[in-house]
Amino acid sequence: MTALQSSNNYRSIKFSKLIETIDSLVIRVSERFSDSSLPQVCLELKSIALESESRVAMISQAIIPIRLCIAALIIATLTILTNSLTLVDLDYRTLTFLELTQLAETLANGIILLGVSLFFLLSIEMRLKRAKARSALHELRSMAHIIDLLQLTKDPIMHVCDAARTTHSPRRELTQFELNRYLDYCTEMLSLIGKLAAIYSERLPDAEIVTAANEIEILCASMSRKIWQKMSMIIPDRQQLYN
Repeated sequence: MTALQSSNNYRSIKFSKLIETIDSLVIRVSERFSDSSLPQVCLELKSIALESESRVAMISQAIIPIRLCIAALIIATLTILTNSLTLVDLDYRTLTFLELTQLAETLANGIILLGVSLFFLLSIEMRLKRAKARSALHELRSMAHIIDLLQLTKDPIMHVCDAARTTHSPRRELTQFELNRYLDYCTEMLSLIGKLAAIYSERLPDAEIVTAANEIEILCASMSRKIWQKMSMIIPDRQQLYN
């Protein structure tokens, strides 16, 4: 099952397909590792994905109160400038250079004030959206670290050498095949986290958000490489390698 949009172009990630992919992963993980905490983490990832859909939609929308303030500011500024011009006797035949300069300065000040005010209001809107996106991306980053913690004690070297256990050695009850599947599920979850982060940068193409999303994708790829190195040490039964 793919998380790509079902169209001829395949140029964007579709939330519904991504959530279907996570649903399928939840079922697969729960069937094989029902007694571990991995299914719960996968369910939490699904919950974050569902929340991300509404968050992205909300962030992508305009903040109406701020837009109304912008419209009111434009109307007020234009009204003031128009009223100011009506109070001036614009007789071009008697208009001196000094009066023309003062009139131009008044208009320029009004335009500059309007521009600065508009920039301030628009920057507030972007800062609010950026803060919400940063909070969501931080949640995804934390989820990636949780998945990394889950695989931390899954050491394949214990299956290829006869090592004696110590008093505080972690429990290692998984077979080679089960360990391979466990680590593979972790890499799938990390990949899905990277895709969720990519949606934020796709729907909100702000430089800071794009950078934060890229950092999460790089983090997930780095963690996956570490897991793949572990998987390369496992020699499973080839007849039951895939499920």
